[in-house]
Amino acid sequence: MWSALAEQLSFRYRVLAPDLIGYGDSDKWPAGLPFDPSVEADAVVQLAALAEGPVHIAAHSYGAAVALEAARQLNGKLRSLTLIEPVAFHLLRLTGETRSSEWQEISRLADRIQAAVAAGSLRSAAAIYMSFWIGRLRWWAMPNKKRRRIIATVEKVAAEFGALHALSTPFEAYARIDAPTRLVVGGRTPGPARAVVDILTRILPNAHRHILPTAGHMSPFSHAREVHALIADQIAAHAARAAARVEV
Repeated sequence: MWSALAEQLSFRYRVLAPDLIGYGDSDKWPAGLPFDPSVEADAVVQLAALAEGPVHIAAHSYGAAVALEAARQLNGKLRSLTLIEPVAFHLLRLTGETRSSEWQEISRLADRIQAAVAAGSLRSAAAIYMSFWIGRLRWWAMPNKKRRRIIATVEKVAAEFGALHALSTPFEAYARIDAPTRLVVGGRTPGPARAVVDILTRILPNAHRHILPTAGHMSPFSHAREVHALIADQIAAHAARAAARVEV
């Protein structure tokens, strides 16, 4: 998903693109061991430590939720942040009554996915998950090779839902992330994801929201050119600003 952007940026920057657990070339999470998402946030923090100077982070969906958790540990090291619909759904629970309908909707989705995985029906779990994000018709119209790839990761997806639901990071912890943050959201994305972006726009001290009116949750695929441009512009703007401060 990020290879074209990585190639574009690599002419000027060092680009580090990790595969999170269970995706790409990474191993699966060990069977029978309760999933702990802090392991992945810690991996991002350690990866950032490999960079000589400050870093820019861009991520999507669950990866963006991981990046958000990592960003809490990276203040001072983090130059800019671009988050495309981070699925930090626990924020809906913490918000209380104002977001109760979105929280209930995502909780029902998580229960259905986890029940299908527990029953051994990975195909059904993947259909439930992807139908929520892109619609049932588009899921069934997807080429078999792509569908098989998603089915192969759906056990990890179920574990992610469980772990994210259990998070209790308070608003105050995110309010300490002072890096310039661009939050990208599709105008056609489901309500719970849009609600998370609304909450983060309000609580992050240096954040702004950019809406892609015709996009859904999978904008890095469906609107790759626009998303790549938004990320590249965010990086360039804050790299240039930092250079100007050094010159002064």
